Amino acid sequence: MSERGYVTMLNKLRFDTFVREAEKLGEGATTEQLRDIATTINILSGRGNLGRFAEAGPVLNGIFFAPRFAISRFQAPLRVAMGSASARKLTAQALVSYASTVSAWLAMADLAGVGEVEWDPRSSDLGKLRIRGTNTRIDPWMGLQQPVVLVSRLISGQTKTTATKELRELDPGLVIQRFFETKLHPSPRAVLDIRRGEVFGGEDVLAPSPLGIPNIAYETFVSLFIDDVVEAARDMGPGSAIWTIPYSFFGGRIQTFGEEDQPARRPQQRVRLNPRRRVNRRTIQFPSGRTGTVEEEVD
Repeated sequence: MSERGYVTMLNKLRFDTFVREAEKLGEGATTEQLRDIATTINILSGRGNLGRFAEAGPVLNGIFFAPRFAISRFQAPLRVAMGSASARKLTAQALVSYASTVSAWLAMADLAGVGEVEWDPRSSDLGKLRIRGTNTRIDPWMGLQQPVVLVSRLISGQTKTTATKELRELDPGLVIQRFFETKLHPSPRAVLDIRRGEVFGGEDVLAPSPLGIPNIAYETFVSLFIDDVVEAARDMGPGSAIWTIPYSFFGGRIQTFGEEDQPARRPQQRVRLNPRRRVNRRTIQFPSGRTGTVEEEVD
């Protein structure tokens, strides 16, 4: 029922927006203009256009997690230069309005001492507010900053660590591989984790998770909402993290990981400076009590 209510509400929002934009065009609007407006509204609201792969949607849904939403994050900025003039104008207005509002909010939170904001596009913390004195981040961008980070890393060939803020060289192929791995559906993700013997954060698949169940079960079956709230409560304390419940429930993204065990859950990537060097792997226990695997390059 909750899913049906959400879909109905979102469809009505899309339809109302389409009617409003169509009225601006007047009776002389062409079919192509109306189609461009409808496509733009769908993309901006998270329903990307799969193009020639549209008929394979059900298959893609079994491989990737929300593929239409993922592709829409790349298509949204491209709509500024595509389609009719009215569609381009709508895209520019929506993106500029959202980006300026979120950036202003982040800047005020930073100046007020609520937390710190990272503005380097090579860091996975780009545009996120790290609550001061904690390892919890608020991500208000709804996935729009992920393509920016990906492209910035591919162009520069560098990444900026969230712990030490240092720049490291990286392999572009590894960047792309890890990006696609973050987009996998939980089922193929679980198969990949089991083959490696560790979940995406580097922890053993059978090690206990924050809820006491094996990590592989936690990563596969526990919702992002519960994961966000549990990790924030462990980091900030249940009382201080009470605000994360409504924020995460209504779609806001919260990420929690520390310097010693970064990245902890659903990370952006792990970086190997030189993939041709020999690597030693060893299991360690983090201060949080979780175990994981670290890699050390050997000359």
